[in-house]
Amino acid sequence: INKQKTIHFTADNGLTNIAVSAIYCDSDHNIWLGTQGNGMYRYEGGNHLVYDKLPGTTASQVVTSIAHDKHGDILLGTAGNGIIKYNNGQPVHLWSPKTNTGTAFVQSMCTDKNKNVWIGTDRLGVWKYDGSTFTIVPGTERASINLMAADDNNALWIGTPSGIYYYENNKISPVRGISSFTSAIYPMGHDSVFVGTQEGLKLVINKKLSADFKLGALSSSSIMCILKYGDDLLFGVDDGGLYLWNKKYGILKNYTTKDGFLANTIYSLVADDRGNIWAGTGRGVNRIAINAGGVTCIIK
Repeated sequence: INKQKTIHFTADNGLTNIAVSAIYCDSDHNIWLGTQGNGMYRYEGGNHLVYDKLPGTTASQVVTSIAHDKHGDILLGTAGNGIIKYNNGQPVHLWSPKTNTGTAFVQSMCTDKNKNVWIGTDRLGVWKYDGSTFTIVPGTERASINLMAADDNNALWIGTPSGIYYYENNKISPVRGISSFTSAIYPMGHDSVFVGTQEGLKLVINKKLSADFKLGALSSSSIMCILKYGDDLLFGVDDGGLYLWNKKYGILKNYTTKDGFLANTIYSLVADDRGNIWAGTGRGVNRIAINAGGVTCIIK
């Protein structure tokens, strides 16, 4: 209800006709609606709720990660249903690790340069899918994996709730000096890796933490995602918007809702083949264009 009009949300405009028992507003001004038996909904503004569902899955199916395999199929990692293969418009259940709880929570996936898919789970370790078989990485059987990334040398970098590890030559090793929750990993070239944690941005060089590396406000921000684009590095942070760092000119700029973002939490960043950067925020997707000089952004 507001001064102009009253909107009644029902199944006719995307909600449900089941009773709503709880309503919560988050820091990005999304309204969360808990129902008595039909799950949870989110309202971002406007006259209706948008509620899309992947064919062949339940309404409660959560997709946590996406990767492609050697056959060109799209793999969807899910919270509780292992991996779904999506091909020719149809989802097919591909794999779930054996677990005593019956819940196969896939938290992350990445594809290396040899098209192997690495799968990070919740307390079921790291798995490798070579296009035909799934094998666990020894030593990770009980590990909980936040995210992974493969570098130019095909070493696998593994972010966890308690720091970062790397898998190389069939051996798992920790990076000393990083023990906080890891939420972003971005390998740079053959020897450097940027690591985003809840305690700021870190730089690892030749498998060792660079204690002297500091980058303005990013040194104490909670880093959610990292993307390299040309001479720039983009960093999405929790409740702090986006930071653009131009290494060539030594410029660090911050962009928030005042500059056009839908929300100040930037969860993910990806670039397409047409020069667009897409940012997943706490209230939907923004498109980012970087000017020709590479030192400023336009948020769309």
